[in-house]
Amino acid sequence: DDLSRPEAADSPYGRLLAKPSSRFPRFLFWLWVSSTYDVFGEAFLGKLRDRGGRPIELVPLHPTAMTPDEVPAGSEQTWTFQSGRVRVEGIRQSDLVHFRTYNPDTMLRGMSRLEPLPRTLEVEDAAQRAQSSFWRRGARPGVALSHPGNLTQPAIDRLKLQWDGLAAGADKTGTSVVLEEGMTPSVLTINNDDAQYIDSRKLNREEVCGAYDVPPPAVHILDRATFSNITEQMRSLYRDTQAPRLKNFEDTLESDLRASVRPGASEPDFGDRFYAEFLLDEVLRGAFEARAEAYKNADYMTMAEKRRAE
Repeated sequence: DDLSRPEAADSPYGRLLAKPSSRFPRFLFWLWVSSTYDVFGEAFLGKLRDRGGRPIELVPLHPTAMTPDEVPAGSEQTWTFQSGRVRVEGIRQSDLVHFRTYNPDTMLRGMSRLEPLPRTLEVEDAAQRAQSSFWRRGARPGVALSHPGNLTQPAIDRLKLQWDGLAAGADKTGTSVVLEEGMTPSVLTINNDDAQYIDSRKLNREEVCGAYDVPPPAVHILDRATFSNITEQMRSLYRDTQAPRLKNFEDTLESDLRASVRPGASEPDFGDRFYAEFLLDEVLRGAFEARAEAYKNADYMTMAEKRRAE
């Protein structure tokens, strides 16, 4: 009940979540689930069952390898896994744990949060390639060589090749060159400030933060951060960003794993006395001084209850 919630670490469900895979460490396993969910908008886990049909291990299945099968109305959804030469057909929905985000086109698949950001990602990619080219070609503006006469194409090609050989490349920045008679260089200047590379990249990062509902200071964008608001924004990361996300994970574990009924059985795989939840108490608790002051005024709590809260 709400007042007495003993941790069921020794239950089959508790042991499965404590060690979901024999192939991967627990941290790496859940990191894969969380990161795949972020990139693709969904993550699949296949259930390995014991002889009695109860899940004893979870296997990561990459979303790009999963295809929903066409099934008659009212029948259980099945999936096909195809990765290289490995093909598994007819995987029942009850044999999967499927974490997914909202998709306006279908309830079978999730949609990546990167989908609404193609222009942002294109601009970010173009800015990075432009900066790479800027440094690779000498970290300086381009140069046009002017000549008072009319040059033949072979002469133009020769001069360009000679100039690039002398001055192109970051390692040759500041190299002295000797020009032929009557030739003058003209700098074609465009710097990072004019191109607004820095500002555009900041905007790109903030747009991605908005798509993932992450406060900018959480990814070290500290332009408008102050000592007084950064602590609250970091707490907001868990309270406002992570809480709905973790609730989605909890509900998926409840419906697809804990309450799933194995073939030939009538009871849930792990009974009705258990449930799994994420505990955010440690990251949401206030500073020690604030907690101590609150406990001082908490006349409704005994000293033992205050110790237990800590």
